[in-house]
Amino acid sequence: MAVETDREAILLLSEIFYPGWGVSVDDHREEIIRADGIFRAVKVLPGKHRVLFRYQPRSLTIGATLSILTLLLLCFSWLWIFRRSRHSSPG
Repeated sequence: MAVETDREAILLLSEIFYPGWGVSVDDHREEIIRADGIFRAVKVLPGKHRVLFRYQPRSLTIGATLSILTLLLLCFSWLWIFRRSRHSSPG
């Protein structure tokens, strides 16, 4: 989102804070502030800024990594079985 302010401010989103959210202001990682205990917010300095909230929970990264490793294991297993069957078949 595009943000413009003439003084230091807090950008408050009325969305619930949940682990896994990250924020960047002008492509620099910033810390998410828990506003009123349940909302997400970020400090913004004077001027025009581009603020990007991104949801990247650790569980998604772990799940994607495990899925890719499993796919690679299946591919290598299939190749190994295929090559073994070609070498053991007669003539």
